[in-house]
Amino acid sequence: MLFYNNFSKILKIFITISKCSSVGYERRMIESKISNLQARIDDINYQMNSPDLSFNKFGSIERDLQKYYAELRNCDNGKGNGNTNIMAKILDLETTRDDMHATLKRLRSQAARLEACIQEENAKLNKLREE
Repeated sequence: MLFYNNFSKILKIFITISKCSSVGYERRMIESKISNLQARIDDINYQMNSPDLSFNKFGSIERDLQKYYAELRNCDNGKGNGNTNIMAKILDLETTRDDMHATLKRLRSQAARLEACIQEENAKLNKLREE
């Protein structure tokens, strides 16, 4: 009987705490969403560093980044709850996103230079063939 009374009191306390912790629950849900977004961004980062990355994958990677960024900005549902830990994670993911965009631009630039070199070499080769 003593166990039951103590258990009942503990259960009531737990229920009260859980009702009062809806903010904590919301924070955990946001952190979970951020964690999922981080995993998706890590996957994109892996794709970008993959040896079989083809230049036609850039468009899909950029679309994915834009979609995840939009989800990320909506994480706190516009409430601006001021949780510095969550905001720090959001800013960290935004920085990662910006770094990825910079890497994509750099890779595009390198691809354009390589394409120009290939065309130049092909022109030289064609000229040599004609001679």
